[in-house]
Amino acid sequence: MIYIDPPYNTGNVFAYRDALDPAQWCQMMRQRLAVARELLREDGLIFISIDFNQLAELKLECDRVFGAENLVANFVWVSNLKGRQFGAGPAGTHEYILTYARNAAKAQKLYGSVNRLRRLMPAVYALPEREIRRDARGAYVLKNQLYNTNSKFNEVTAPSMVFLIHFHPETGEVRTSALPCALPGSRPGSRSGSRDAVKLRGGEVVAQLEVSGPEGAAVQLPGEGWLTAWPHPNAKEGLRFHAWRWSRAKVEAQREDLEFIPGPDGQLQIWTKVRDFDRTRLKDLIMGPSTVTGQRELEALGLGGIFETPKPVELLQVLIEAATEPGDLVMDFFAGSGSFRPGRGPVRPSFYPGAARGALRVFPFRRRRGPRFENHRGPGGGATTGRGS
Repeated sequence: MIYIDPPYNTGNVFAYRDALDPAQWCQMMRQRLAVARELLREDGLIFISIDFNQLAELKLECDRVFGAENLVANFVWVSNLKGRQFGAGPAGTHEYILTYARNAAKAQKLYGSVNRLRRLMPAVYALPEREIRRDARGAYVLKNQLYNTNSKFNEVTAPSMVFLIHFHPETGEVRTSALPCALPGSRPGSRSGSRDAVKLRGGEVVAQLEVSGPEGAAVQLPGEGWLTAWPHPNAKEGLRFHAWRWSRAKVEAQREDLEFIPGPDGQLQIWTKVRDFDRTRLKDLIMGPSTVTGQRELEALGLGGIFETPKPVELLQVLIEAATEPGDLVMDFFAGSGSFRPGRGPVRPSFYPGAARGALRVFPFRRRRGPRFENHRGPGGGATTGRGS
């Protein structure tokens, strides 16, 4: 992974001169982006902080170097909710983080820790608290029922995914079968026709169907004591059912990842167990960690007042956690306010217990001396074989 915080070319003077001719700025970035691409692995990502001054130009340069098809995201980072009074326009509250992959087809999806994101950005990640349950395989939570909530997936568009699921509550056995061929014309839960019971072998009633004819559909089960889950009724005109999200083969092979809950009305609900429940997909809005946070971090190190808009460590933690795994190498060749500096930066054992991430920073010196590299390894030496290295 590469993260860079280049000059925004605002025309202002900070701890550095932030005013280049637009053509010079583009040339400067083009050269560095080309080198950055060569440093990335096929599944590596580069995150680039920028504001509106050069956003359009930066995207064009990135499209040329990485290819427009490798744009992964354009995060909106609310860097100062109070707003900055620059120019004649409205007070600026946000910046951008353009994200490209060397090969988007091989890049991983971006996930973050539920606990971390909910703590940093409660307004963005208003995720519900879920009961943690346990079975023989460990802890899990229930998140979604097994049926596909999208009505576009039904017995017409996905016929192989519409079937009956049978569960034996005493033995835990699960089987599946095709829908009865002689189903009447209306669908379960409709209000037309008469209400007849679906009778199983032995006369046990386990579900109700709204049918247009006087007779219910007969379902043959493996034996007595079984409960049956019908596909969820579809409200679309002319359709009967929602499809399941799992195939028949997967339901039977992975029943340990399903929770079967008989309802008070005799209907059998099926929920999927989520075992990696402290992960959620990143959203393209980041708010919480701000430049004010970054200033306080620098003040704690006796470096207050040097940089006006330092990137907070927690912002980088969110990105690194989403884009890397233990063993990866993270690079920043615009060292800026030293967000990756040992002792301040996010690459440290307290953030990644047991991990072997490393941070590589590049500090530009006078041209005749060339760049100097500092490789700050994580615990264990920081192998360079992981994602984004």
